[in-house]
Formats: sequence, C-alpha cells, structure tokens
Amino acid sequence: GLIWVRSGKQIWMVNPRNFIFTPISYEGSNGFYGNSGIWLKKDASGNIFLLITDKSCQYYSEKNGRFSQAHNPFSIPAHLKIQDVVEDEGKKRFWIVSREDFGYWDRRTRQYYNLSNNGQADYLLKAMTGYAPVASFFIDNQKRYWIQAGSKSNTSFLCYNSVLNRFTSDTSGLNSMGKGSYFEVYGFKQLKEGAPALYGLNCFRILG
Repeated sequence: GLIWVRSGKQIWMVNPRNFIFTPISYEGSNGFYGNSGIWLKKDASGNIFLLITDKSCQYYSEKNGRFSQAHNPFSIPAHLKIQDVVEDEGKKRFWIVSREDFGYWDRRTRQYYNLSNNGQADYLLKAMTGYAPVASFFIDNQKRYWIQAGSKSNTSFLCYNSVLNRFTSDTSGLNSMGKGSYFEVYGFKQLKEGAPALYGLNCFRILG
C-alpha cells in the first residue's frame, strides 16, 4: 500500500517500494491553519480524506490525483465549521461534527439531518440535544458510539450502543480523565487487540 504524509501544509503520497514522494494538491493550500488544523484521515470504507478544521472536508480521488470537496460522498451546509466526519457503514450515513451543530448525512435520502431537523426521528440525534456541542465521535467494531460532549472546561463522555439503541455505562471512569489537570482528546483508535482506545494530551485510556 501507499504511505500518506503531512508536513506543515504539504501533503505527500509515498511509494514504499521506491520511496518516491508525490505532492498532492488540495483546496485552500495557501491558507494558514497551524499544525493542528490539518488532518489526514481514513473512513470506514478505506477512503482517504483531508480535514481542515473549521474549513472543509476533502476526499481524495485516485482519478484526479488530488483532494477536493467535489469528491466528497456527502453534501452538507457550507457554513458548518467542521471538526470531524465519521462514516457509519451500518446505518449508511456520515456523522458530521462541527462547532455549532451535530448531525448526519443519510445515503438513502441524500439529506442532512441535525439537532434542529431530525426528520428521521433518530434516537441518538434527539438525545444529543441535551449534550451538544460534540467534540469527538467514534464508532468501534462493536457498533458502540463513543462521544465526547461539552466544552473543554466542562466535558463529559457518553457511550451509545446502536445495536441495543440505548446509552450504556461503558464510559465509567472516563470523566476522571486528566486527574484534575488540563487535557485534550485528540481522538479514538480501534486497536488490533479488539478494544478501542482514547488518546490525547495528558490522557490515554483503553476502553472496555
């Protein structure tokens, strides 16, 4: 397979056989975002996309050899200050995390639903009206949704089991994250051993 590298504002695709670095272009490459503003990610289907926080999400096209919003498999309001995109293969949707909203784009209806427009009466979306804003969102291989909600000064963690359609107590202990010290959650990761993990600044936890 290929190796993807971000260095500053530059994105490179590396062939590990001959170590040839190929620069990859994207929309907004002349802007200034800081090191934490540009993220290379992979969705559940294995597609590579570029997330520029507060700005845009851009999927990579092998045909065109570049990142672009035109390649995105979903359509969302342009005003959203996007923070993350999480593909939900089971429900055929993309969850959209932004600073001012939380919702999903549905593949079947090709529409965006959010906290104020829950046209499909989704249980999780309805429940999250009391916890917004959402800071982090992750789906593990047991179809559990791990959610960090609230602000940095008043954060909480939730776990929603999409199979049972209810919240669980699997996040017990997470709310003591950082042990009273400042911490930041960078994300979640599914470990090869089967358990998901949460990682960040001054925090690391393997989840049950």
